[in-house]
Amino acid sequence: MIGIIASVVTVIIKTDSDAEFVFRQQHLTPIAGAMLERFVASAPDPRPGAGRHRGLRASCISQGLGELRNPWVCTVTYPVGPSVRYRVLITPTGQVNGASRDRSLVVYGCCVGFRPTQ
Repeated sequence: MIGIIASVVTVIIKTDSDAEFVFRQQHLTPIAGAMLERFVASAPDPRPGAGRHRGLRASCISQGLGELRNPWVCTVTYPVGPSVRYRVLITPTGQVNGASRDRSLVVYGCCVGFRPTQ
């Protein structure tokens, strides 16, 4: 009898976590530009000799649809020198990877937006 009760409890717990996972997958929150702007502006300036200062501000515009809205174009204004424009992609786990047009400057890190729990 105890074995049957333990099995039922295990099935209920597993079903609840599966239902929660499915709900989260079906109700993802789209990435907002402001979320990505804060993230990209907080990264240090990657240009040699620029002092690794954080950006003063950033502007990000989505070029795609869906929850991640990839790709994004983000322009970051740093305290020194001209602004830098990055093409940014967000992975489903929230990783951010961006590069300048000539790929000489990169911005990357974790995490923006929805991240599934394990």
